[in-house]
Amino acid sequence: MRSKQYWILGLVVGVFVALIPITLSGISLEEKTQLQRYGVSTLKGLSGVCPKVNLFPREGVKLHLVNQNTLQTEVELELRKAGIIVFDDANDINAGLFTITITIDKVEQLPLYCIGATVSLSQYAGLLRDPKILTYVPTWPLFPSPITYCVGEGILEEHLNDLAADNMKKFINDYLAANPKEQQTKKNSVEQP
Repeated sequence: MRSKQYWILGLVVGVFVALIPITLSGISLEEKTQLQRYGVSTLKGLSGVCPKVNLFPREGVKLHLVNQNTLQTEVELELRKAGIIVFDDANDINAGLFTITITIDKVEQLPLYCIGATVSLSQYAGLLRDPKILTYVPTWPLFPSPITYCVGEGILEEHLNDLAADNMKKFINDYLAANPKEQQTKKNSVEQP
């Protein structure tokens, strides 16, 4: 009986130890995969981003406190707090276009909502066959995938805020991991009078 308890304890400790590097590094699984495959992050050297929030509530969805403007303001605030430069022009060659697109569908006659969120960063990239040819493509995350949730009516707006905040944290962690020295220099120059 005791050996079974030790085996279970050992398994739990093993899983915990295996997960520590994932949580301590702070970068997303997609960013880790990109680094392993290509040896560099697509966020490395990016001067800043032009954030854009798109909110598409479908028919029957009523939002009272949260709208596209409030989410846009929150995203810009979080980026600035992290020391990431926010550009106004998405066509600036030094900026990436950080997009959060959220769609909300209401299940008929039920207080249930289906929320899909797609987050991506697009930027100019050169073609391998001719690097002088630039194209605008999504480069982060490496594996973009929509996220779908079903929630009750009472927590819909809170859930939208949390969804935007979670995606912002993921992006900020990846950006700061790819550009650590630049961010420290910017923070130090802002703190000095």
